Amino acid sequence: MKKSIRQWIIPVLTVIFVSIFPAIFLYGNNSNEADIRDVLEPMLLFAAGALVFFGVNALISRSPGKSAVVTVLFMLVFENFAGLENLLLAVFPGLYYWHTIAIFLFILAHLAYLVYRFIPKDMEGTAASVLCLVFGGLVVINLLTAVPGEINKWNARQLEEEKRQQSEDGGTTVEGQTDLPNIYLLIFDEFAGFNQIEKYYHYDNTQLKESLEDLGFTVSMDSHNESIMTSTVTTNLVNLDYIVDNYVSASEKDVLRENGELFSLLSEMGYNVRTITTNSYYGEDYPIEGLTTSANAVTATGDDLNTLLWKKTIFYPWCVKISGEEIMIADFMAGDGCIEEIPTFTLAHMLITHTPFYFDENGIVRPSNEWDNWRDDSIYLGVYKLASQKILSIAENLTENDPEALILIMSDHGARASTDSELFMEKFELNDINNFFNAFYYRGEDLSQYKDLSAVNTLRMMLNLAIGTEYDQVEVPVDEYKYK
Repeated sequence: MKKSIRQWIIPVLTVIFVSIFPAIFLYGNNSNEADIRDVLEPMLLFAAGALVFFGVNALISRSPGKSAVVTVLFMLVFENFAGLENLLLAVFPGLYYWHTIAIFLFILAHLAYLVYRFIPKDMEGTAASVLCLVFGGLVVINLLTAVPGEINKWNARQLEEEKRQQSEDGGTTVEGQTDLPNIYLLIFDEFAGFNQIEKYYHYDNTQLKESLEDLGFTVSMDSHNESIMTSTVTTNLVNLDYIVDNYVSASEKDVLRENGELFSLLSEMGYNVRTITTNSYYGEDYPIEGLTTSANAVTATGDDLNTLLWKKTIFYPWCVKISGEEIMIADFMAGDGCIEEIPTFTLAHMLITHTPFYFDENGIVRPSNEWDNWRDDSIYLGVYKLASQKILSIAENLTENDPEALILIMSDHGARASTDSELFMEKFELNDINNFFNAFYYRGEDLSQYKDLSAVNTLRMMLNLAIGTEYDQVEVPVDEYKYK
């Protein structure tokens, strides 16, 4: 009886290790930003499905070792189907999804036959043991890889507690403000500055510049930021100073960003503070009808880890979600509903020009093979034109219906091509990437003396002007980080 039980242990462990490995690998390599709970659901479902498949095969064949090997083959194809299909399509581009499923099932059925027919009974245990050792070792290694990230997150929680305690102990307030203007800080992620879009895409966006200036905006042509990393730029921006660089962990940046000095300052002055994103990037988001937000970690392409796991599997056609939420945020800011009667600070962060490039310049969904394509310049240029239209619509709405407001429209950095490893830091020069879009407005006044400042310094000077703070300009760190 004991021998009978022992012969099942290794095969069962093999199936479990193989089925959970993709989730553990993804978590281990993103542990600074991610939580194990982000991948728990697909990991458990993969394991449960694999065990059911293994159990049925083992009960029929009475061979746990061979059944484990066959289950491993099926799971490797199931969990990596999208990538394997791409390899097949590179050879046979005319195939459709159902064709590739039939081909892989045909191959797997024959491999299963070969395993059951030709692997000797005395070798099936060895085969299962080798697979168990390999994938078990990979699982352990990736769990160990996650340890530094978990330590960083623990440190970040401690930092958050300290920030909360400091907030409870009180902070500096600005006295004498009786008529507070609404403040809008609108960030269009990866929206190229005028110089970059003309230099690399040969597109003259003078119409947007002149239209904004006609509305009373000051448009800066030569503003540069301290980094081309969104988390660094935005964390510094909402803290009104250069408190982090690219070497600070993502977890620490998350805490510092969500507890930004800007939010505390404006709250203490009596502002209603609201942030609008699709991923709770600055903390809890302001609710917009039809807009769903997620607190899970997201990849550069906008997918959380749960979605990314499923997109690699045989079910990938049903994992693509194009909600148009980034356009929804822009349209909200271009409508009457975004303007509050009480003093309100609004921070809206939009990813229209960030990969994936879902839309063309008319807002029509592009074919999926173009969503991450940096090699065809017309694709980024299309979403750039779409974002330009949204920027102008927002500017027209706010200046017409809230003319006393302070409005800052900027990007964090320009186009980077960071999702293409061959083009990143090759297609664009660093000085062109950190030359960000920067336009600002206050009561239609001429603010040309504040041109060409960094994002942090622009915001500091505009707050001085609008609400009477007394910030000095701060030195912008030189970006010497080795991105590649």
